[in-house]
Amino acid sequence: MDRMQFTTRGYAEEHSISVRRAQEVLLELLQTGAATRERGAHNAWLYTITTGQDKVTVAEVVERDRKARQAKEAERLTKKKYSRLSAEAETLQKQVDLLLALDSHAANEPPRDRRIETRTGSGDEVVPVLMLSDVHAYERVDPRTINHINEYNPDICTARTHNVVRNALTLIAKTRKGGNPVKSMVLWLGGDFINGFIHEEYLVQNFGSPVEELIFAQNLLREVIDTILNDAGLEDIRVVCNYGNHGRSTMKMYSSGASTSYEWMLYHFLKQQYAGEERLHWTIADGYMAYQDVLGTRLCFHHGDAVRYGGGVGGLWIPLKKKIMAWAQQTPRSVRPFHVLGHFHQLLYDPKHGAVNGSIIGYNAYAQKLGCEMEPPQQGMFYICEESHQPVQFCTVWADK
Repeated sequence: MDRMQFTTRGYAEEHSISVRRAQEVLLELLQTGAATRERGAHNAWLYTITTGQDKVTVAEVVERDRKARQAKEAERLTKKKYSRLSAEAETLQKQVDLLLALDSHAANEPPRDRRIETRTGSGDEVVPVLMLSDVHAYERVDPRTINHINEYNPDICTARTHNVVRNALTLIAKTRKGGNPVKSMVLWLGGDFINGFIHEEYLVQNFGSPVEELIFAQNLLREVIDTILNDAGLEDIRVVCNYGNHGRSTMKMYSSGASTSYEWMLYHFLKQQYAGEERLHWTIADGYMAYQDVLGTRLCFHHGDAVRYGGGVGGLWIPLKKKIMAWAQQTPRSVRPFHVLGHFHQLLYDPKHGAVNGSIIGYNAYAQKLGCEMEPPQQGMFYICEESHQPVQFCTVWADK
């Protein structure tokens, strides 16, 4: 057998291993007698190895290392598995002990009636606020133009409005039956009862002119008010009125739009017609907003068209809350109101900030073109409880049922 001499670095290069690994292998060869060493030049170790023996010895060393690593890894996994099973066993034992304790307690406890007593209500007076807006009485919705999702005409408008009133009175009756007296009510007339001619397409699509539509809306609202007066059993009804952006007599919307609004005129006509009814108390906004204090809660009513929303992914609440924060600078923090609005045909509710009303007309071609989410015809109603300083319950009032 030939003998070859290597330095540590030379051996590493010959076998394509690291210098550190070469040192370990050479020490193994020294221990087995397969190699000798002596000081060479520059005082470096020079190893003499018998050719043929070192390869076998190296393979044996590598195989022994591999087996050692496998054994160590197996030991680690076994310890990990044992720890997990031990923890699971401890948890299961605790559960068994708890079940045994509960079973022992139930066996020793005398039988008793475990039914929960039904609560009939707090007995506190509540005031419902019925939101009625965005009727668009004479707007035509042809089902053929929107995949038969919706249809709208004056007859459907009348039926849906009647449904809203009947369903609202049913909810009020259930509230009374639950133990909360209801003596007063706020009826919000939030605007856009007429569709108007604010866009050129309405000249050919509407079922009539704004004046004809105004007469129709007046008769419709009289039916609403008469039904509430006759069937709701209320002592006091506050009617809060805001004009919308569709009811204007001009092409552009003015900041002080009351004097150019058909709906503002409509509200004053209704007030005159009910002048002898002592249960009705009217608040007709001459500006954009109208305020009411109800059982210690301040409400701010407005149609909603002052809020600019371009359909962002964050939804309506982001621009609405920014607008509410801007308006809040006008009032002390202690009397900042809860906002009630419509305009967007989306029924939304946030107990700290406001309520947004749906619509009577429902989905139309304009909403489909904008990519708006389809929403059924519906209105909103919420309750105010004394000293709650915010609504205590919000209800959906269906218009098609």
